[in-house]
Amino acid sequence: MRDIYSKASRTIIWFGEATSTTPIVFGTIFHISNAASHEKEKLLSSFRTQLHVKSITEELDAVLRHEWWQRVWVIQEAVVSQNVCVQRGSLNVTWRELSNFMFFSNIICYQQGIAFASAVQTLRASLHEDSKVRLSMLDLVEKFRGQSATFGPDKIYSLMGLLQAGQPSLLEADYTITPEKVFMQFTVSCLRCYGNLRVLGLAAGAELRSASWCRNYSLNIAGVEESRPLHGLPGRPRPYCASGNSSLRYHFSLEYGVLSLLSLGMDEIVEVAGVYRPGATLDTVKWSNFVDEAAPERKIAFTCTVAADCLTKPGKQDSPSGKAAWIERYSQAVNNACVNRQLFVTRSGKLGIGPWNLKRGDNIAILVGGKTSFVLRKCRLGEKRRYISEFGIPGDAYKLVGEAHVNGMMYYEGNAEERIKSGEVRVLPVHLL
Repeated sequence: MRDIYSKASRTIIWFGEATSTTPIVFGTIFHISNAASHEKEKLLSSFRTQLHVKSITEELDAVLRHEWWQRVWVIQEAVVSQNVCVQRGSLNVTWRELSNFMFFSNIICYQQGIAFASAVQTLRASLHEDSKVRLSMLDLVEKFRGQSATFGPDKIYSLMGLLQAGQPSLLEADYTITPEKVFMQFTVSCLRCYGNLRVLGLAAGAELRSASWCRNYSLNIAGVEESRPLHGLPGRPRPYCASGNSSLRYHFSLEYGVLSLLSLGMDEIVEVAGVYRPGATLDTVKWSNFVDEAAPERKIAFTCTVAADCLTKPGKQDSPSGKAAWIERYSQAVNNACVNRQLFVTRSGKLGIGPWNLKRGDNIAILVGGKTSFVLRKCRLGEKRRYISEFGIPGDAYKLVGEAHVNGMMYYEGNAEERIKSGEVRVLPVHLL
């Protein structure tokens, strides 16, 4: 399909028949997209006053909530085609015009479509020969994990044709095996190819019933209480490296659905706060109750933790406007990091943010090869006990709850790999079920 779309002189995305208000909506999209910068806001303000008219709102919904935005197989036609337009009846706008309108208007109720359009634009740019953007198979799967497909594995298979030269596809399309096995094989292929645990962070809230460490890619974004992956948060001064330079070591059994890893250490969660839901603020969730005003270090730790180390330096606040601008940016950093996450305190007194469903008694682990911390919940091996006897690997069993940001545990100091090899640091096997 990639060859077909790339050679097409024009690709038309059909959004159905036109209505009496299609000319108004498509005309607005065209004019705002092509207007000079100083005129865009005036045009958008004028259009917003028309949104109380039911027929216009319904037409905008028909375009920006069309089922096309949700499907995974449509990505190739939007990305690879040179000349793309969206058409209703005999009227059309170009993909550039539609995406520019979406980004500029930033209408809240269309955020899923805006995120999809942004990912498509990034991918279109990456396919240019002079592009410096390099997207891996994991990058693509992560970006489009919220799309829908009739057959779950197609959310992986459909993206293989979009890879740049030199990027491994990790899997071959195989429709003879179950979706669960495809998802586990993809996850383990990511471990092997990239040498870190980033892919495990995608499982939280959408995990397989039979393997908590693996995402069920059959699920789309609807009904999944997801947080933004920590590695992708903007504004970090440096990459997380919770396990330092340690080399990933793992053992995997497809038959048992068990992934065995090594832990550099654990800490127990002893206090949890409320969940930071979309639209919340630090005041509404009362997380500041965890801050002791008499302990400045605790306040600094809180400030860094809830922003996941993003934009924690005040910068220039010489004027009221400068201070207000920084507060706005910091609030956005907190929102990026905290939505659908909880604040917690560990037994050693560390503050952290983790998945919405973590509980007291869960463990915070630094796993060898991991860039972030992870929340683990101890469980019984049950029928998977045979895995231990068959492979002779000791250790306790856990369910993976998700990744976490823990103040003081995100940047390993020293040579972790050398310490592991010398025995200076003791590692413990953990079995993720």
